Amino acid sequence: MPKSPEYLAKVRPKEGAQFTTKGSPTRGDLKTEFRKLALASSDIHDAYSACRHLLAITNNPPPELPRDKYTEMRHPLYFPLLHAIAVSYAKPFTHNETVGVLKKEWGKFSDPKLQAAHEDLLDARNKIFAHSDALKRQITIHPPGTTPLFRGRPNDGIGYGIATEWFSIVQIRTFERLTYDLCQRLQAEVERLLELLYGGMELPTKKFKLRVRGEDDDGF
Repeated sequence: MPKSPEYLAKVRPKEGAQFTTKGSPTRGDLKTEFRKLALASSDIHDAYSACRHLLAITNNPPPELPRDKYTEMRHPLYFPLLHAIAVSYAKPFTHNETVGVLKKEWGKFSDPKLQAAHEDLLDARNKIFAHSDALKRQITIHPPGTTPLFRGRPNDGIGYGIATEWFSIVQIRTFERLTYDLCQRLQAEVERLLELLYGGMELPTKKFKLRVRGEDDDGF
């Protein structure tokens, strides 16, 4: 159904707010990109929050844990939070049908340590935390009297262990820097697109849902 001139005057940006030339992104393109980056920013912020929480709780481990170089990794929340970090971080870089994957530029970092951390998290997500890779998650049998790595005491009977990915607290601090850096970059672009899309419009007085209906989308 054709849209009335009154409708178009209300939902289109005011003159000068968004200058479109041939080959420029359409309003629908911009809304699609805004949605992708806003969701990505939220996911990366979740990973950042999980990093901060993991660092906070492992800094004050339960008194019953043995005090050695593995103390932090023995914390009962270490692996669940590491799982949350890797899965949340990888969401925007993982194929999905509705939102799409971030452009490659978002996975590029000038700091080699951050670049390596980015690749480590994606690899850990793909082979350990979101899937079970048999080569990565190998099972070992522990005869009586042997000592599992993180339990700190010998087995009374026959036991077994499952290999997994673990990262030192120093590496977790690098993940914290990585997620903070990427979240800042994403959020800056999200705010730019938000202003570009809605800054010059006459908006409703109540909140409304983002609507993405394709390239010809000229509405809210």
